Amino acid sequence: MVSVPDCFQNLPHIRNTKFYGREPELQRLSTHLQPQQHPSTLLACGLYGIGGSGKSQLALEFAYRNLAYYNAVFWISGETELKLAESFAAPAFALGVGGEYMQQLTQVRDKFKDWLYSSAREGESYSSWGLHMPLVNPAHTPTRPMRWLIVFDNVEDPVLLNPYWPKGAKGTIIVTTRNTEVARLYPAFKIEVQPFSNVDSRKFLIKIVYEDAEEDYDPNSADIASADHVASALGHLPLALDLVGSYTASRGMTLPRFREVHGEYDRKFIFQNPASLYWDAQAYQRSLNSTFTFNLEFMDSSTRLLIDLVAFLDPDGVPTPLFHPKLRERKIYNLDFNLPIPQALLSSPLEEPAALEQAISHLMQAPLIKRSQLKDRLICHRLVQISILNAMPSARKTECFQRAVFLLNASFPEQINGVALWNQWRDCENYNMQVSSLLEKYLWYKENLDPPILLCEIARRCTWFLYERAQYRDAEVILDRTCSILEEAMTRNIHPGFGKYYVAWLTSDLYNTRGAIAYEKNGKDHGLDWFEKTKALRQSVSRPGNIYDDLWIMLSNGNIANSLISAGRPEEALPLLEELIASTAFEDNKDLYFANICCCYQEVGKLDEAIEVGKKALELTLKNHGPQSLKAAIDYFNIGSAYLKQGKHDKALDKLFHCLKIRQSLMPTHYYTGLTNHKIGIVMRERGDLDLAITFFREALRILRQSELQAGARARTAFALATVLDLTGDFEGALNAREFGESQILQLPDIVEEERKKLDRREVEFDKFVLFCHR
Repeated sequence: MVSVPDCFQNLPHIRNTKFYGREPELQRLSTHLQPQQHPSTLLACGLYGIGGSGKSQLALEFAYRNLAYYNAVFWISGETELKLAESFAAPAFALGVGGEYMQQLTQVRDKFKDWLYSSAREGESYSSWGLHMPLVNPAHTPTRPMRWLIVFDNVEDPVLLNPYWPKGAKGTIIVTTRNTEVARLYPAFKIEVQPFSNVDSRKFLIKIVYEDAEEDYDPNSADIASADHVASALGHLPLALDLVGSYTASRGMTLPRFREVHGEYDRKFIFQNPASLYWDAQAYQRSLNSTFTFNLEFMDSSTRLLIDLVAFLDPDGVPTPLFHPKLRERKIYNLDFNLPIPQALLSSPLEEPAALEQAISHLMQAPLIKRSQLKDRLICHRLVQISILNAMPSARKTECFQRAVFLLNASFPEQINGVALWNQWRDCENYNMQVSSLLEKYLWYKENLDPPILLCEIARRCTWFLYERAQYRDAEVILDRTCSILEEAMTRNIHPGFGKYYVAWLTSDLYNTRGAIAYEKNGKDHGLDWFEKTKALRQSVSRPGNIYDDLWIMLSNGNIANSLISAGRPEEALPLLEELIASTAFEDNKDLYFANICCCYQEVGKLDEAIEVGKKALELTLKNHGPQSLKAAIDYFNIGSAYLKQGKHDKALDKLFHCLKIRQSLMPTHYYTGLTNHKIGIVMRERGDLDLAITFFREALRILRQSELQAGARARTAFALATVLDLTGDFEGALNAREFGESQILQLPDIVEEERKKLDRREVEFDKFVLFCHR
């Protein structure tokens, strides 16, 4: 047997000691996936079936049984696009594959996929990658290819999985899903995970209930009859059997005694055979509701509170620090309450460490939750969550939802005066899925709940974090839901405890985030519509004579100016920026406004003025932010671009190399770094240094290919590269570059077919698809 002594794995929790049966399915998995051999192709298997049938547990058991055969086992949560992106990136960062933490998750995804391809190549040593990975014992340096297993868990949308599927790699994949379409499209082999057979249900239930009995315990006929009766009522679902069996064992009861004490138990369930599971979805959920909530009435108040809160939060993991003691001021951070807050909502017995640990222990014994072995997180099956929520009275739903929002408000990092969150990304990442989950639960139960204005404030911070991480689609999903809540609250005048001014101002902040995303995506209006909506809403609720309101309205002009410059309207942008420069209220932002005026002057051909203003911006930046700041890189780029337009190549290179050095240090794979390489390539070409021009253009393409939103920039660089390759006589290379450029034209957003055909295949034609500050 070949084994690797040290294996990286991020399996969600420890091995399930109660795992029972499924030997035929495990054997079929082993036969197809061949864990003892290095795969010569991509081997994949889909596990599909109804919720609660044990698909994830089957995948987990296979992974634990075969850890010795794999160098790495990756568990990826696939329920939503955001979860896929973050859970796919997590092991990449842990192994050092992700490189710098501050980069787009799409880049991490592509780097990790490249690593999966390359690490499994014949003759490739996974220890030669120089990664920070706990895979290899220092005394053990293998030369064979790496063997890995990926489990994509709970994938329901077939479209989401496609960008993460490592086509052509040599490795092993398991997909768990309730969606037969997912099982059909991706894996070449699939297994339907059905409920237990009658015999397995009986044995499993007896094993759980009599786990502490003597090893040679022989169940009597009453035990067997009761087990068969209960198993039939539960539809032979492993998850339901586990919950009822654990409850019975925790009460010290036998199965006959369980039936005696709970005489109406069988009438609460309507399954008489497993086949009925496939025909009546409502009956299925009603039965699960009864099963999973059966022992709630016997819980102490702390344990019941914890499971009720967990039911509202992310099923794939709730950080236990969420329940740790918080200052009252943090729970009500950023509030504009006019009504008193019930003190009971701001205090909790779970804030006592012993009470929290005891509640967790009780729920794990139930077993209604599991605890992650890698991160301190509580995991609760989705069906359990839904059942608990369905059993919860309306008043209790309101109470627990509000409690969860207060806890999340205290836990999610603060953002003061629009300051970037980048140095708090780790904490944001811990809690952003809780924001999504609470927004989703609000939509489920909005008839019981007032519009959650405080949750919308947390979502404001969360979406800005996602914007900084360039997770634009994920941010837009949350923004759609949040703006809809706030707009409805304002229209219907339903925002108890919050003034209309606060709700409107919060809405304007979210509009501003939408504008920032539209600007970065470089669409047709460059975010102008959203920025103008932001300003208009702020003006509509502005308090007469309030200096603070007036300043924030003026700040809106800075974003409007950026959009106007991008749209080719610098003459309109310039007076807005000059007004901001003239104000004494924006000293901290003047470096930015001078930088944008520099761009305006370049657009209208005032290059001397552009350089002079750019130097003012740089002087302020160096003073306020330091020589190695990203803002300094912007100023160096602007000045270098102006010198290039004047034909002063040496001065241009000096500034652009300063810019590149900073960006390579702080953001080596960010598309801004790629655009800087492109600009230096232009200078080299104009100087006649064709070999160096080719080097910088190729490096620009390498980086830009990792950013899905930069099709226009890639086309521009590809055609620039083709021009230089023609000059060197490399006509085949030039042809390849042009073909790649053509492929990128097909990916340009918001362009109809006729416009594509009219595009001149010169690089300058594609400047309009690049952010104005990097043209």
